[in-house]
Amino acid sequence: MQITYKAWLLGFEMSDLVGFEIGFWDYVTFASLALVVISAFVFEMWLAGLPGRIAIARKHPEAEAVKIMGFAGFLAVVPWIQAFIWSFKPTGIPPV
Repeated sequence: MQITYKAWLLGFEMSDLVGFEIGFWDYVTFASLALVVISAFVFEMWLAGLPGRIAIARKHPEAEAVKIMGFAGFLAVVPWIQAFIWSFKPTGIPPV
């Protein structure tokens, strides 16, 4: 059955669109999947920003560059590892 925009406006049920009845547990599954995807994205952003936060906390003179390299190099992994190591580099600035 072909569903058109006009048919959608007329109030077709979800079962007409997907071919089976969508129940409560299907919606719970969709919500759980959305929660997992959002949580994974938040964790990845936290992990990508970790070198920058370490560099800022250690008062690294190039902390902004470490922060940018952490985010920019996250997908390639090797630049992110380099930024992570760079964030721990001794700076010669005595702790206050």
